[in-house]
Amino acid sequence: MFSTEVNHYSGDQVMLLESAATLLASVAKQVHLLSVFKQQTKTINALYRIHHELLNLRNLEEVFQQVFTIIREELGLKRLWLGLLNERGDMIVGQAAYGPGWKRALVEMQLPVTGEDNPLLKVVSEKKVLVVDNPEGILNDLGLKKVFSRFGLSSLVFAPLIAGSQVLGILAVQPSKSDSKMSQEEVSLLSSLSNEIASLILTKQLEQRLVEGERMRSSALLAAGIAHNFNNFLQAVLGQASL
Repeated sequence: MFSTEVNHYSGDQVMLLESAATLLASVAKQVHLLSVFKQQTKTINALYRIHHELLNLRNLEEVFQQVFTIIREELGLKRLWLGLLNERGDMIVGQAAYGPGWKRALVEMQLPVTGEDNPLLKVVSEKKVLVVDNPEGILNDLGLKKVFSRFGLSSLVFAPLIAGSQVLGILAVQPSKSDSKMSQEEVSLLSSLSNEIASLILTKQLEQRLVEGERMRSSALLAAGIAHNFNNFLQAVLGQASL
């Protein structure tokens, strides 16, 4: 409080002002804690949905589709593109694309992750979320400006898919509100969701490998059985021929 007069406020008024300031500080702290609690609750709810709704899905296509639904509802997402690193780690291979105008052709895109100024390499190497408010330059560097020019992308967010210490790929999303940036809380939530998605992807990949390994084992046993039976017949023929 301000006054142009000297000694305008009495001791009682100063005490009242101190009490009011203390009360305001207490209320502000409670509001902040409530905001943090709501954000933590939202994060926990989103992670719970990702984990429990996707765990029983059969294949990665179903996982990706449900991922888009959950992130769209939790973060106000408009479009999503998901790509996984190849075995050599120099290319992001498209796996899923959802949103207005994003069709199957975008799923099969292959984006390089090489070069000093490559933003995708930065996301993969630093394992951090990258928020791009004007993605036109990045799309031009990647040779994708013509492909995405008709979508009016004014903001893009790239999040690494991290399982443990391994980067599996990249999740690229476009917020629904093109005129506003994603808040730090939303970026943190997207990062947490991306890591949970990466864990599920890794789990599904291991399950597929186990299934393929079991199929190979069954095929090997079948082939061995057939070979054994054929060998028995062949031994009989050879025995009769030698007699």
